[in-house]
Amino acid sequence: MRQLRGHSRYLHRPYPQAKYGNRWATVAEEMPGRTGQQCAQRWRHKVNPNIRKDKWSDDEDAKVRAHIARHRPETARTH
Repeated sequence: MRQLRGHSRYLHRPYPQAKYGNRWATVAEEMPGRTGQQCAQRWRHKVNPNIRKDKWSDDEDAKVRAHIARHRPETARTH
Protein backbone atom coordinates (compact mmCIF):
# COMPACT_ATOMS: atom_id res chain seq x y z
CA MET A 1 0.00 0.00 0.00
CA ARG A 2 1.27 3.46 -0.83
CA GLN A 3 2.31 5.86 1.89
CA LEU A 4 -0.30 8.52 2.52
CA ARG A 5 0.84 12.06 3.16
CA GLY A 6 -0.65 14.97 5.01
CA HIS A 7 -4.40 15.04 5.45
CA SER A 8 -4.97 12.00 3.21
CA ARG A 9 -3.97 9.69 6.02
CA TYR A 10 -6.89 11.03 8.08
CA LEU A 11 -9.36 10.42 5.28
CA HIS A 12 -8.17 6.91 4.53
CA ARG A 13 -8.89 4.82 7.65
CA PRO A 14 -11.31 4.42 9.21
CA TYR A 15 -13.30 5.54 6.21
CA PRO A 16 -14.95 8.82 7.17
CA GLN A 17 -18.29 7.91 5.62
CA ALA A 18 -18.45 4.82 7.82
CA LYS A 19 -17.85 6.96 10.89
CA TYR A 20 -19.70 10.18 9.99
CA GLY A 21 -21.96 9.44 7.03
CA ASN A 22 -22.14 12.53 4.82
CA ARG A 23 -21.39 15.01 7.61
CA TRP A 24 -18.23 16.35 6.07
CA ALA A 25 -18.12 19.38 8.35
CA THR A 26 -17.70 16.91 11.23
CA VAL A 27 -14.82 15.22 9.38
CA ALA A 28 -13.24 18.64 8.83
CA GLU A 29 -13.32 19.35 12.56
CA GLU A 30 -10.62 16.69 12.93
CA MET A 31 -8.53 18.18 10.10
CA PRO A 32 -7.27 21.68 10.93
CA GLY A 33 -7.24 24.00 7.95
CA ARG A 34 -9.66 21.92 5.83
CA THR A 35 -13.32 22.54 5.11
CA GLY A 36 -16.05 19.95 4.86
CA GLN A 37 -16.24 20.58 1.14
CA GLN A 38 -12.51 19.95 0.73
CA CYS A 39 -12.76 16.70 2.69
CA ALA A 40 -15.73 15.54 0.62
CA GLN A 41 -13.97 16.33 -2.65
CA ARG A 42 -10.80 14.55 -1.55
CA TRP A 43 -12.82 11.48 -0.58
CA ARG A 44 -14.89 11.42 -3.75
CA HIS A 45 -12.03 11.93 -6.17
CA LYS A 46 -8.86 10.53 -4.59
CA VAL A 47 -9.12 8.50 -1.40
CA ASN A 48 -12.32 6.43 -1.79
CA PRO A 49 -11.19 2.82 -2.37
CA ASN A 50 -14.18 2.17 -4.66
CA ILE A 51 -12.92 4.56 -7.34
CA ARG A 52 -11.81 2.75 -10.48
CA LYS A 53 -8.55 4.27 -11.67
CA ASP A 54 -7.90 1.99 -14.61
CA LYS A 55 -8.19 3.15 -18.22
CA TRP A 56 -11.69 3.46 -19.65
CA SER A 57 -12.59 0.74 -22.15
CA ASP A 58 -13.80 1.47 -25.69
CA ASP A 59 -17.22 0.11 -24.67
CA GLU A 60 -17.43 2.53 -21.71
CA ASP A 61 -16.43 5.44 -23.96
CA ALA A 62 -19.15 4.48 -26.44
CA LYS A 63 -21.76 4.31 -23.66
CA VAL A 64 -20.80 7.79 -22.42
CA ARG A 65 -20.97 9.21 -25.96
CA ALA A 66 -24.38 7.60 -26.54
CA HIS A 67 -25.72 8.93 -23.24
CA ILE A 68 -24.52 12.45 -24.00
CA ALA A 69 -26.02 12.31 -27.50
CA ARG A 70 -29.41 11.31 -26.05
CA HIS A 71 -29.52 13.72 -23.12
CA ARG A 72 -27.71 16.94 -23.95
CA PRO A 73 -29.85 19.94 -24.86
CA GLU A 74 -30.48 20.55 -28.54
CA THR A 75 -28.73 23.93 -28.31
CA ALA A 76 -25.51 22.24 -27.19
CA ARG A 77 -25.36 19.88 -30.17
CA THR A 78 -22.85 20.52 -32.92
CA HIS A 79 -23.87 19.92 -36.50
